[in-house]
Amino acid sequence: MELLIQHSMVDAYGLAKIREAVIAHSIPHQFVGLIPFSDEVVADTQLEGVEYQPYGSTKFVEIAHKRGWTGLYYDPEKFRVSEWAKHDH
Repeated sequence: MELLIQHSMVDAYGLAKIREAVIAHSIPHQFVGLIPFSDEVVADTQLEGVEYQPYGSTKFVEIAHKRGWTGLYYDPEKFRVSEWAKHDH
């Protein structure tokens, strides 16, 4: 399982802290980007298979769900951004 971190979700300081944490805990990871208005994920290596856990936007999670990645729970029939936003601190 590899953690895919959407780099446009946080500022440089946040990215540095995330990088420190994943390295300190030996978590396989890479930072990725999304092409706006598409389902394209830009990564340094070819993303093959389904053993990925996304960390990023709702759009990124939707892409992961479409691709069948195993590192998430997401039910598009039940997820509501308005409800999630009430608890986003």
